[in-house]
Formats: sequence, C-alpha cells, structure tokens
Amino acid sequence: MGKKLDSLVDLVISKNDDYSNLEDGNKLLVKRKLKSEILYEIKQEVKENAIEEAKKDIDDYMTKKKLKDYKELTIFGLIIAFIIGLSVNQFTEVIGFYKKLIDNEPCVSITFAIIIVAIAIYLIFKHILKEIDNLSDNKKV
Repeated sequence: MGKKLDSLVDLVISKNDDYSNLEDGNKLLVKRKLKSEILYEIKQEVKENAIEEAKKDIDDYMTKKKLKDYKELTIFGLIIAFIIGLSVNQFTEVIGFYKKLIDNEPCVSITFAIIIVAIAIYLIFKHILKEIDNLSDNKKV
C-alpha cells in the first residue's frame, strides 16, 4: 500500500493549487499528514468490518457449542436416569429380602427410612456449608 498511497498523495499535492506555493519541507509535512489521515480512515473501516465478522463467528460458534452441550447433557441424563432406576429397583429388592428375613416388617422399613433421611440431611448440610464457604470466599476477594 505504501507506493500506491505515496503516488496518490503526490498526485493530489501536485494538482491542488493550495499546495503549489509550499516549500519542499512543508510539502513533505502535508504529504505525511494526508497519508496518516487516509491510513486512519482505512483502519477504522477495516476495524469495524473485522469486529462485525468476529461477532458473527462468535455467535455461530456459541450456537454450535450450545447444541453440542445439549446433546451431551441429554444423553448423560438418560444414562443417569437408567442407572438410578436400576439402583432403586435393587434397593427395593434388598428391602423385600430383609422383610422376608425378619418377621417384624415395620422395623425394617423404619430402619431404612431413618438411614435414607440421615443421608439426605447430611448431603443437604454439606451443600449448605459449601455454599456458605463460597460466599465467604467471594466476599474476601
């Protein structure tokens, strides 16, 4: 771009009557000023076009990434649901086995219910404490 821009600026300076009376040093300053103004305008136009293209590329990428993530989550969710279903079925079989083993059926059901409630309470408190720690860490920053 250097040679063509220089020849274009030289042509403008030679054809323009305002610049014909200037000394060579001043013509050189005018030439540099015109060249820098032209380059600035071109850079601004190219920058705006590049930003628009980058935004479009980012939007396309994010859309594709979201679709891929949705597919993976759906498949993972189905697998987890299947495994949980099998686990619940096996757990029901264990409870049935112990009910047959022990004559006092309510005792077995109550024992398993207490164990399940205890595990649930433990997990809930663990989650609450983790969130409190996260909040306190965020306040320190």
